[in-house]
Amino acid sequence: ERGMMSIVTNDMTTFDIRRIFSIQASNCERGHHAHKFCKQFILCLTGSLKVVVKDGFCDKDFILDNPSKALYIPNGIWSYQEYQENINIINVYCDLDYDETDYIRDYKEYLLFARKSR
Repeated sequence: ERGMMSIVTNDMTTFDIRRIFSIQASNCERGHHAHKFCKQFILCLTGSLKVVVKDGFCDKDFILDNPSKALYIPNGIWSYQEYQENINIINVYCDLDYDETDYIRDYKEYLLFARKSR
């Protein structure tokens, strides 16, 4: 009757939140990168999306379709999101400010990074 409220606090993450951004998308894929240092916490506010995570050895899919579900993605993990046909809105909470040098955008380069990190 009065809507839905989603709350994220530092107590819910393994890190202090330093940056928050929102994405509104439908019928597309986004992401396809890893972070060397940045940790992320993803919350789907509206809609439904599949988040694919890879550690260089295993792949795992997660469905975020309810604002009470969230996904923690540690640094060093390759991920991307598959947005469904309807409007989807996510918030991403990060422990670091934006830094382009933190991104690994080439999957072959990521695999080398992942194997060196083990």
